[in-house]
Amino acid sequence: MKKIGLIPLVLSMGIGNVQANEQDNKLISLTNNSSAVQGGEELFIQACAACHAKDLSGATGFNLKDGEWIHGEAPSQILTNIKQGFNNAGMPAFGAMFSDKQLQEVTAFIISKREGLANLTFKIYQMTDEKDVSVTADKLIKSGSLPKNLMDFEMPEVKHYALEFEGTLFAPKEPSKLFIEGWKIAPTTLHIDGQEVNKPFPQATTWTLKPGKQHVKFQYIVGDNFKQDWKKNLALFVTNEDKSVKLFGLSTRSDKIMKDTKILVTADIKPVIQRKKIHNLPTYSISVGFPEKINYAFNTRSCDVVGVWTGDMLNVGPNVDGRGKDGSIVLGDWFINKNDTFAMQSTSKCHYQKMTNKGIPAFFFNQDGVDYQLTTSNQSTNGLSLNYQVLSKSASPVVFDLPNNEKVQITSQDGVIKGNTLTITPNKTSFSINVSSK
Repeated sequence: MKKIGLIPLVLSMGIGNVQANEQDNKLISLTNNSSAVQGGEELFIQACAACHAKDLSGATGFNLKDGEWIHGEAPSQILTNIKQGFNNAGMPAFGAMFSDKQLQEVTAFIISKREGLANLTFKIYQMTDEKDVSVTADKLIKSGSLPKNLMDFEMPEVKHYALEFEGTLFAPKEPSKLFIEGWKIAPTTLHIDGQEVNKPFPQATTWTLKPGKQHVKFQYIVGDNFKQDWKKNLALFVTNEDKSVKLFGLSTRSDKIMKDTKILVTADIKPVIQRKKIHNLPTYSISVGFPEKINYAFNTRSCDVVGVWTGDMLNVGPNVDGRGKDGSIVLGDWFINKNDTFAMQSTSKCHYQKMTNKGIPAFFFNQDGVDYQLTTSNQSTNGLSLNYQVLSKSASPVVFDLPNNEKVQITSQDGVIKGNTLTITPNKTSFSINVSSK
């Protein structure tokens, strides 16, 4: 009777698994639909960002893009958790507030932002001595899974050992590197999707990653000749292509470093000004953030607006921790950065004069013998207006080179746009340029 009674249960579990897999595949495929992901992002900002942060890194709520998922990381589980909520933890059931389509889109947005490791396992091998670099199955002494999906290099309790980690890595879609902070590291190898990744030299500490989802196996061999503790507890990071920004950590040590270097600068009540180095902006840039969650940067060498982005301004932690060497990271989405051209045409080097802050920051500079004052207005998350006052006479037209960027729209009632240039009508005592997202 017990066996007969189990049949409906087994069938039910099988059907449930099939349905969950179908829903997982549907939600994963939805991440390729840009309009669905954008709709999910808008709903996330509206309903979720207050607890989980706009960049999904967590605040009062969990981090939603790293490798640690308390309530299940499958897309179908994420969707169910959003629908049902966790009242005891202060998360409402959003299934009663939004449609299935909306909740599927916000789930797709969360999945699209996934970073770090998943399904991470480890193996520890007992090596013969410090010169032994042959990792074979007969030397395996321990294996298991790592539920927090972080490489833990402090697990071995033997003198000579090899550690092997294997799992799924979600890397950025942009070019990125796997980087070990340090030098003269013990023998290491990295396999991506079954193929060993070549290093420029044996003791190199950097590998090029594939974009997006990939299967990785990382092996590390240690003998007792490595006396420094940090060489037995590695800090592994995923960085941008030139290693100027640490994007996220892959080991317990690097994860702690990232959390310790998170120092947020936000403009909550009034404009905030920062002079720190910022990744993706040229040096000598001064950034201004507004409570409306729009920010821009003015460069004192070129006298141009060299950056515009949305969000809560900056994480200056990398800059502080790196003693000015590392760039701060913007907390939103770029409209314009150093990869774009947005500049006033000139025949000579500009002369930056000063900045004042009487409610609205103002920049004063001289370009080709003409004095200008730059302020902003109409700030919103969709854009801002750059307002130029011409403080000395000029009969010549002012010409701007515009960015060739599909995400940004630039308009002006005070001039004519032709191709990638904006020509301001001559003899204007003031003019405005509107920068917004399309």
